Amino acid sequence: MDEFINNWIVPPEAQSHAAAYITIGFLALMITAVSKGGFGGGVGVISIPLMLQVAPYWFVNGLWLPVLISCDLATIRKYPKEWSPTAFFKLAPGMLLGTAFATWLLRYVDTSGSSASFKQQEAWLKFGVGLIAIVFVLLQLWKRQEKETPWTPSWLIAIPVGAVAGITTMFAHAAGAIITMFLLPQKLEPRVFVGTTGRFFFIFNTLKLPFFIWGTSMMTLETFRYGLWMMAIGPLGVWFGSWLIRRIKPTWFVRLMYLFLIIAAGKLAYDWWVVLFPAHVS
Repeated sequence: MDEFINNWIVPPEAQSHAAAYITIGFLALMITAVSKGGFGGGVGVISIPLMLQVAPYWFVNGLWLPVLISCDLATIRKYPKEWSPTAFFKLAPGMLLGTAFATWLLRYVDTSGSSASFKQQEAWLKFGVGLIAIVFVLLQLWKRQEKETPWTPSWLIAIPVGAVAGITTMFAHAAGAIITMFLLPQKLEPRVFVGTTGRFFFIFNTLKLPFFIWGTSMMTLETFRYGLWMMAIGPLGVWFGSWLIRRIKPTWFVRLMYLFLIIAAGKLAYDWWVVLFPAHVS
């Protein structure tokens, strides 16, 4: 059993005891999978910081991408017809542009784990996304009315929003908050909302694979091997998330999404504070 755990579950890079690594890994996986299967994936921003408590940055990034893709694929299978092509195709061109731009930009940025400049750039990007999320929630709560009509975004709004989402998914893995803010005012039915985000994340996480494999070498055969157990369990979390969403009223779904946005924004702001003001972190 120990040999199996060391060869397939707990990597040599683990910075904790095997039990702690497995426990935190399972918790982070369930947060991501349940979020993707039932709430659009935004709260999954908490998962990577959890994993960083037991493994180094580069290993976690390489490990997590195929895990995300497996959960995204399970989400699509759970919601095969429940998605909004209009919302998807309005956001997709900008996301493609943003992802391409960030991929090109990262070729000229020192993205090593010890790079202070990259960490600061990433921290400011996270702070910006978190601040936008908080302002968005406050505005939504302030102008909320009983019979508010769904918002139909124009291309002039959709393309820049998509570009920001594409950049943040490459630099900070924080596109979930941007996509949630774009889709919520359109008042999609909860399962349509989740099905739409599932397709976004599956396509654009898959597009990140070549960069993670050849661009930075973060994803290797080793990270893939040690992520297989998570890829196998992740779809169960997606199923549980889809089970939850069928039992939540649309009104409560929106309230939960606002709550998750605030949680994600708080985490992004905390990441910014840790990098910019490390001396003030106990």
